[in-house]
Amino acid sequence: MQSPEDRETLTGVVGYDDISGSSIELVGNLASFVDELSEFTMFCSEPRFASEWADTLEALLNAMFEVPFEDRNQLTDALDVARELRLHAATSAESAQLGFREISALFAEELDGIRSRSKVWGDVVRVASLSRLRGVPARIVAILGFDDRAFTSGRGNGDDILLDAPRIAERDFHAEERLGLLNLLSAASDAVLVTCNGFDVTNNKELPMAVPLAELTDAIAGVIATGPEAAAPKPVLIRHARQLTDPVNFGVVSQNESKNVVKAVDGAFTFDPVAAVVARRIIDVAGEQPVEMAWPDYEWDPTEFDRSSLSIENLVKAIKKPAELYLRERMQISLPSEERSSDDQVELWPDKREYSIIGSDLVRAKRAGANLSDQRHLRQLMGGVPIGAVGDRFWATIGEEVDAMLAVEGVDFSAEVAVPIELSIGDAGIFDTIEVGAKQVLEIAFSKASGRHFVRPWLQLAALAMAEPSKVREAIVIARSEKKGETVAVSRFVLAGESQADRLASATRVLTFALGVHQRALCSPLPLFEYASWADLTKSSHVNTGLNSDLKNPSAAAIFESRTFADFTNAGDVFSPLHPIDEGFAETGTRFQAYARALQNCFGETTVTR
Repeated sequence: MQSPEDRETLTGVVGYDDISGSSIELVGNLASFVDELSEFTMFCSEPRFASEWADTLEALLNAMFEVPFEDRNQLTDALDVARELRLHAATSAESAQLGFREISALFAEELDGIRSRSKVWGDVVRVASLSRLRGVPARIVAILGFDDRAFTSGRGNGDDILLDAPRIAERDFHAEERLGLLNLLSAASDAVLVTCNGFDVTNNKELPMAVPLAELTDAIAGVIATGPEAAAPKPVLIRHARQLTDPVNFGVVSQNESKNVVKAVDGAFTFDPVAAVVARRIIDVAGEQPVEMAWPDYEWDPTEFDRSSLSIENLVKAIKKPAELYLRERMQISLPSEERSSDDQVELWPDKREYSIIGSDLVRAKRAGANLSDQRHLRQLMGGVPIGAVGDRFWATIGEEVDAMLAVEGVDFSAEVAVPIELSIGDAGIFDTIEVGAKQVLEIAFSKASGRHFVRPWLQLAALAMAEPSKVREAIVIARSEKKGETVAVSRFVLAGESQADRLASATRVLTFALGVHQRALCSPLPLFEYASWADLTKSSHVNTGLNSDLKNPSAAAIFESRTFADFTNAGDVFSPLHPIDEGFAETGTRFQAYARALQNCFGETTVTR
């Protein structure tokens, strides 16, 4: 209840408690912002080592900025500058001290080419009428349903006598149509796609194109005839089957000569590998002669993607969430992030995700030497955590778990050192800086113990073994235990091999595997998951539980939708040598099982558990 009288907590400051949950969050964010800004101002008052600037700026960027998913690239670019600053500090400027003006000039120069929000507008999909998007620049312009009936633009119906005797300054609808079409063509920087009905859906009779579209195809054909493409011209008009699973869409020549998609497209006319499986089954059921199909990911050109400067985190994401990598890097699609609105109702206990976030923040704060009571007070102001006696119980419970994690025997929680990584494997380069101890690689995950927590330290061990062959490090993974009477689960492993040469062989195999997953993930949606692929494949309940968590990821849900354990183990999805993306990687079983076994086998054969 509201206090009956004003009480000064600070000189000249009177507390005001008549606020709701959303206001508490706003005030908490403001207080956090002021504290961070004050600390940063003090930090900038004197020259610092480059490594100190990198650590502070990286922490500040992560703490102060929360950007929408589609703008994440700008924050990533800023973090990359901080990472490069740390890398240069560790290799060539360990003793150099830089002032605020020098750091400010560095960031201003490095981020000068970053696109503003208005310029990124064309990198998302916008759906609107032709008039609304006329002249708006975009990478690709697609006009859907360019049929004669849809492209009328307000023309007369034949009964308007004024059309028989036009006058100066009267509208010319035909010219306006063509001008609008010209504006759309000029707005596209990469490609223009136009779709229309080529055949009647009722009787399959061929339909004539709209007059403006026919004129456009004639003009394009005339330009091609006089250009460098004249020696080997491709058809301007592509006629393909309505059904995506028609074999003609996968390079199989059709008896219908009008379907020229085979001549127009080098490869498959779809990105969907499932459609290729269905098309193959159609051919097999029909009992036709064996034919060679072009799979959606066939003849992928690795030069399309720059893999000369990858980080360990790039490879971690490829193994954990390849569907997200495929959509963002290959398809250039950014799915919207989940927006959590403020709620005046405070839950009695945070959900698993929020509990894990709070615990992770407390672990980092305590390792950094911060006062946990300040962290608790700040989190209380931000809202989302219980208050009163329930709140006391919550903080006591989570505090005990944090203390238990940071009290594991045989683990050095002291300051870590930055080790620069510069590796070249095939056509890929791995450049990163790893914060590790002298004899260990530490991973603390304030969530349920799972194989997914092994990925980052596993790859870090391999990269460190190749960067510093003489040093032998142990990976230690600390997570929450689900066993009764046990708070913390601790896993320890090292790279397999008694000699330095054997450990280098294991490290090379690990990174080659990760790069192979990264390359294939850019090529096709891989059925490789963060939870399910680490589960026991012989137990459907374990795999189903993992899939339920994996398919909550927007990218995985967009590609695999509501597929279950039965779908991923269906005989129709069995690995086939006809699927080029799987050659030399997956071996037996369904594609899901094959990739899961490849992951588990590679980890098991390149590590030794302690």
